[in-house]
Amino acid sequence: MNKQVVTKYLRLYAEPESRNATAILQKSSFDYCIVIPAFQEEWSTLEKVWRSLDENVLVILVANSPVDLEPQTMRMIADVKSRGHALNSDSSITYLKISDSISILLVDRCSESIPVRQGVGLARKIGADIALRLIDSRLIHTPWIFNTDADVILPPDYFDRLKQVQNTAAALLYPFEHEPDTHHTACYLYEISLLYYVAGLHHARSPYAFFTVASTIAVNADHYAAVRGFPVKNAAEDFYLLNKLAKTGLIQQLSGPNIKISGRLSERVPFGTGLGIKKILAQSTTDFCLYNPRVFDQLKRLLVDLNNCQQASDLNRHFVVPEIDHWCKKMGLIELIRSKQNQRREVFDKFIDDWMDGFRTLKFIHFLRDHYYDSIPWEDALQAKFLPQPVLENLGETRSRLQHHILHTTRDSG
Repeated sequence: MNKQVVTKYLRLYAEPESRNATAILQKSSFDYCIVIPAFQEEWSTLEKVWRSLDENVLVILVANSPVDLEPQTMRMIADVKSRGHALNSDSSITYLKISDSISILLVDRCSESIPVRQGVGLARKIGADIALRLIDSRLIHTPWIFNTDADVILPPDYFDRLKQVQNTAAALLYPFEHEPDTHHTACYLYEISLLYYVAGLHHARSPYAFFTVASTIAVNADHYAAVRGFPVKNAAEDFYLLNKLAKTGLIQQLSGPNIKISGRLSERVPFGTGLGIKKILAQSTTDFCLYNPRVFDQLKRLLVDLNNCQQASDLNRHFVVPEIDHWCKKMGLIELIRSKQNQRREVFDKFIDDWMDGFRTLKFIHFLRDHYYDSIPWEDALQAKFLPQPVLENLGETRSRLQHHILHTTRDSG
């Protein structure tokens, strides 16, 4: 581990809940840890997450709520405590033994609620900061902070995927699929929208062509400390974390069986699966649209031009496409590059990759959508001639599941 970086983070930036974690565990040690934020959950749902795992695992369960003593979450806390043997506790953290392989470090951030604007981001940061301190104290043997959610089912070989890890990896992304509850069509369309977007980024050869689904992320402990942990946001904390991590190392997509994510409805955060499915339900299937494929063609052209430019005058020659030129002027890109053009080539290239990150990539796509290329019906969008990528194979599988469901629904209604 990079002891200096981790020590500095734990001293200056870690959440206070992490300070007593090592003492509470009483020198117990674990091979792995998983961080799970939980709000208004039930034990029957929670225990499904780790049911298939048989390794020596510490589950850091952060019970959180935007309201002090929220009744349903407080009942969840009491239920979790009743399911295991309590080994130690303080005012907000309880250490429980659940089975031979599973222990829980239960963090109570419901009695003292989490600020609404910090929401799930702070809950994840509390759990991950605890994990980092335990890794630093060698009570967790594996230097990876695994993150997931209470609505998933992890595959039995979840930890075995570490055999695939490359030395430069800052974060690992597990493959996933959504398991519909009742709203099959909306759930599949939501998954298609995620797959389609990443496929478009692959087509454009963006270095930020990866999924940002919190329940599928594992973070290297050193890199986690280097980027100062999870952003304390009520939504998109996974997007912003990976956006920072991608500037420090590889975001590696793992292979193997999928993490299964529930397609349940939810309004707990302003983004994500639950709310995404609910928005799709508010419209007809035929009205559901995806980005026009041309926005990804233009993104590809922009990235090629940026990679080829060495000075601001190069951009004036390259940006002959009016819509790209419009966006670059709006962003002040030419003036920015002019201020950087005397740097060494490798320094300049790193600046370009960091500046045109996942956030600005999304802004570029939205700019083109809003000013030049309207989104189009999803079935038309899926005719895009993107370069073959593994994500497109997943897109085809999800589309097949959707079509199979629509076919059987039609037959049943007939």
